Amino acid sequence: MISRDDVAEYLDGQFSALAASIGQDTDPLLGFEPDIDLAFRRLGVERSVLATATLEDGQDEAVSTLAEYYAARRIWRQLGDRVNNTRGQTSFNFDGQRKQAGDIMDDAKKLCTALGYDVSGDAWSVGYLNSDWLEPEVTW
Repeated sequence: MISRDDVAEYLDGQFSALAASIGQDTDPLLGFEPDIDLAFRRLGVERSVLATATLEDGQDEAVSTLAEYYAARRIWRQLGDRVNNTRGQTSFNFDGQRKQAGDIMDDAKKLCTALGYDVSGDAWSVGYLNSDWLEPEVTW
């Protein structure tokens, strides 16, 4: 079984330096909570049981890839509002970290798509449109 702790540990191993650069909580379970929640929800876990949910071992690649995508996207967005500056001898340059988070996000997005999870948000679907209400009623 795959627990939230397992996913948090994986994300911490992948993103600890980037997470530190945005001032994220150092407890991986708390710091990556929104990303884990999104991944679990995407895999069908009900919101009411998120805190204690586990997944089947066969879902390990899907949950880690989805969580990685959501973590990279969140970190990438947060790095976007950081300003490069210099204070004394210390220079803060967030451009490289943002590019790294963006590259990880793009790679994870491709893998999510390959696994059948469209995370791009730009997909469209075809449905049935009933336009009967547009036609005048016929009375005989």
